[in-house]
Amino acid sequence: ALETLPTDGRWLVLTVSGGPPDLSQHPQRLEVRRRGRIIISVDRLQAAPQTWYIKVPDGAARLMLEFDVNRTWRPSDSGGSDDRELGVFVHAWSFVKEPPRNSVVID
Repeated sequence: ALETLPTDGRWLVLTVSGGPPDLSQHPQRLEVRRRGRIIISVDRLQAAPQTWYIKVPDGAARLMLEFDVNRTWRPSDSGGSDDRELGVFVHAWSFVKEPPRNSVVID
């Protein structure tokens, strides 16, 4: 997936959650790219939210992020009624002036 958004602060708050129901047995690889370069590469073992603070490049009016997962899933395959093919859930965007202390930051 590709997302381009107008910047409204120095740091983008990126939170993702969800994923296949068997994450603990079969991790899902998530990669996020900014300007074509991988800035996040993690094996997700839980559906719990994960948050990163991504620095907006100096002078950037827009920020483009590309999301890749190594596998998708359909909730209907696990008894649900949703037949969509899903990867991860990207929470609503927000921007902050500074990330909180002890947060995970991406320069």
